Amino acid sequence: MIYDLLFHYRIEKEAEFGADKNGNPCEVYLQIKLGKCNTETRDADMEKQAQIDGIPELADMLGTKPEYITPITPEEYAENADGGEGEWEWEEDCCAD
Repeated sequence: MIYDLLFHYRIEKEAEFGADKNGNPCEVYLQIKLGKCNTETRDADMEKQAQIDGIPELADMLGTKPEYITPITPEEYAENADGGEGEWEWEEDCCAD
């Protein structure tokens, strides 16, 4: 089975990654897509643990503290991500060489 794996995170306002219309720090929402994952079956528990386990590396890549990164559901992401200004996409294949 080949599928895309999506991880969703909220970056807390204390990380100072975003600002509201008044210039005040605000939360930022992040979706990471790992494309073309290939496994026989999907394991929701393993995927959730991978989302959590990836926080230290994500924090390092973003240059922020791990405690400012919170795993969230796809629903929370959809409710809060505006898809507007500042949106960018980073895609990586699970099995890339």
